[in-house]
Amino acid sequence: MPDTLIQDSSLGALLTPDYWLDILTERGLNTPGTVLISGTVAMTSGVDQFARSWKV
Repeated sequence: MPDTLIQDSSLGALLTPDYWLDILTERGLNTPGTVLISGTVAMTSGVDQFARSWKV
């Protein structure tokens, strides 16, 4: 099965850690022990992102 591009963007499209720290602080969640998992860009229109494997 051929590879299908599902995301195509620059690093500039990712939000910085400082952005997320500000959001956590605004919501009263920037406390020791808080874990933030983030990091993706918008999907390419019309693709099925579910697959048996992914690569970068």
